Amino acid sequence: RCFACHGEDPKLRGGLDLTTRTKFLAGGDGGPALVPGKPANSAVLAMLARTGDVAAMPPKENDKLSAAEVAAF
Repeated sequence: RCFACHGEDPKLRGGLDLTTRTKFLAGGDGGPALVPGKPANSAVLAMLARTGDVAAMPPKENDKLSAAEVAAF
């Protein structure tokens, strides 16, 4: 669900490329997407869980990940 906008599309949304671990950790326009060992500082987790002051991802409610999928992150 994420790669359509953050990997396959030549114009990466938010500058975030999730195609490799290195790129995932580097993050996008807003800085690091994932901070290993610090889930509270990981924007991607807040986006997936739809918490905090970040924009919710995926943008369509019906594309929302299940609790188990979010927990896997």
